[in-house]
Amino acid sequence: MKRLIEIRESKATIEFALMMAEYCLTEQIKTFGEALQSQYVDAQDECQRYGANHSVFDQLAPTFTIDDLRALKRGFCSDGALRMIISRWMRDGWISKTDRHRWSKVKIEN
Repeated sequence: MKRLIEIRESKATIEFALMMAEYCLTEQIKTFGEALQSQYVDAQDECQRYGANHSVFDQLAPTFTIDDLRALKRGFCSDGALRMIISRWMRDGWISKTDRHRWSKVKIEN
């Protein structure tokens, strides 16, 4: 039967390791913090868009109808669900209504 050797670090070693980890993280935040925050915000927006509707929004033409959306969803959504998708995109500022049956993607300035 093999015996397991238990290694315990001293309190001073653990405190040193924690101090070094905190120092490294602090320096990385100083160096890359703004860029990481910017990328995090961009990624968060993409995650929201790609959540339930994957890349459907990006596949739509700049101006589209509910029939265009239905075609991309391949008939897997009811009319109520399609209206809900459009409603959420309007609420989030991704689209605006151009006439009774058409919507346009809103251009976002970077």
